[in-house]
Amino acid sequence: MNIKFKLSLRFTLIVATILFGSFYMVYQNYATFRQVNFYERLTDRAQYITNAMIEYKELDDHTIQTLNNYTLSISPNLQLSLFDLSGKLIQPIGTPLVLNDQLLKQLQTKGSFEIQVNDTQYVGFKDTKHDGTIYVMGAAYDRTGYKKLDFLQNLFIIIWIIGVVTTAIVGWLFAKVSLHPMTEVVDEVQKITAHELHKRLSVRNSKDEIAHLSRTFNNMLNRLEASFALQKDFVSNASHEFRTPLTSMKGQIQVALLKERSPHEYHVLLQSLNDDINNIISLLNALQELAKANAEFPLKAFYPVPVLDTLIDAQNELIRNKPQYKIDITVGDFQEESIDAQYCNGDLNLLKSAFTNLMDNGCKFSLDYSVKVKIRFYNQHIWITFSDEGVGIDPTSIVHIFEPFYRGNDTRNVYGHGIGLSLVKRIIEWHKGHINVESEPGKGTIFTLELPNIKAKYQGKDGTSKL
Repeated sequence: MNIKFKLSLRFTLIVATILFGSFYMVYQNYATFRQVNFYERLTDRAQYITNAMIEYKELDDHTIQTLNNYTLSISPNLQLSLFDLSGKLIQPIGTPLVLNDQLLKQLQTKGSFEIQVNDTQYVGFKDTKHDGTIYVMGAAYDRTGYKKLDFLQNLFIIIWIIGVVTTAIVGWLFAKVSLHPMTEVVDEVQKITAHELHKRLSVRNSKDEIAHLSRTFNNMLNRLEASFALQKDFVSNASHEFRTPLTSMKGQIQVALLKERSPHEYHVLLQSLNDDINNIISLLNALQELAKANAEFPLKAFYPVPVLDTLIDAQNELIRNKPQYKIDITVGDFQEESIDAQYCNGDLNLLKSAFTNLMDNGCKFSLDYSVKVKIRFYNQHIWITFSDEGVGIDPTSIVHIFEPFYRGNDTRNVYGHGIGLSLVKRIIEWHKGHINVESEPGKGTIFTLELPNIKAKYQGKDGTSKL
């Protein structure tokens, strides 16, 4: 079932329901009005004929026939009967009516009644305008009123059917016209393939939902094109990173096989090959870490992590592996005294990996292998700065440093693969944080992390932490 059919069907059902409800309400109101109005007319006629009957002192056969003819001329199916206070029939006009005990009791207590049996309506009232009190009971069938009701019902049915059919046709045409821009968008989208990601949808000069959809789809194409380009560069850079040590290893082996070498020369060759192999293993580990982080993140269950403790663990582990590194960690003034302020909702291993990469970067690019780390807690956020006095980053390179495998010209002589910072950025963003970099060539670089603490996410209405 396509959207056009769904829209036209729903539109038709809505209009049909509204029409049916409106017609039903009008019909019921008119039926009530007819009933009430006929009670009033029946009572007036009964009172009028009763007055005429009482004016005759003697009701002989001729007088009764005259009253019958007069009554039939007013209402062809009117039945009228007069009763005394005990319920005994005094005089009928037409077919005599029966005043049962229930109706008699209602006349005695309330002085009147109005009832309907099948389609015949009955009225009864107490007459005290003349000498003595009598009960009057009248009955009639509102033939004209019911004919009008039947006509109204048939008219409503015909109008309802015509209205539903017309609405279905108009709804279909309306849906077709309304969805025509969507059809154009679909046609344009079908023309875009993986080899033509540069194409974009035409955006109408309007602010409707179709224009918004086109702009959103174009933005998605921009991201896809950038992602494809990044993937292409990633593959190209990864191939280059693997090809370089492999080519070097192959060249060294080929040169070594040209003639016999001394044990010392073979030792030097093997040491060089070992370095190249370690380089490849290091690259593989970095790629595995990046792929693992991407694969596991959607399945990660975050929990409160002590950021300061994690930072110190990363410091100790890095110094243990590289004793020449100097990492100085200082804690700034606490703006929040709560213990919760020191915790971030996240994954300990991922955060530790991010901190390790930033410390390692700072030390590698500093002449004295040192980096200064400062952590402070303020306004439900955790701020960490990593500052070094190394070579710095030139302005043309700073916008690319978070791209995988990117390495600036000033860092070519420093061992690395250009994966660490891209991994750091993803980890920080996964933790709802931000990373910022400031650098001046020749003076050093400062990385600033901003992470929300657990109070920022779990704070209750009363201001207390839900940890």
